[in-house]
Amino acid sequence: MSHPMLSAEFLLPAAAAIALFACLGFTLSQGLRAVWPRWYWYGLALLLCSGLVLTLYTAEFSDTPEMPLGFAIGIWLMLAGMIATIASAVCLLTRRILERRKSSRQISP
Repeated sequence: MSHPMLSAEFLLPAAAAIALFACLGFTLSQGLRAVWPRWYWYGLALLLCSGLVLTLYTAEFSDTPEMPLGFAIGIWLMLAGMIATIASAVCLLTRRILERRKSSRQISP
């Protein structure tokens, strides 16, 4: 018999919550650290927070068994923010790797 905390009903929402808060922490840290595109990182953090608040607010007041429209919009906002944050993190990582290779002269210009 498996433990109930190892079921998909627990692990999927837990992984999604960890990914959401990791993305939110990354966007806020980059927003505080960045010089030029600071508004971009704060915009992503706003997208994540607004999706989270909208999702939690509409899920609380739902009377029908169907998914409310506000809940679906909140989920889509959070997903868009998470995808944009992960894509931006990959771009930052790629840029740093290429700059290190170029500075150590492994790639000739």
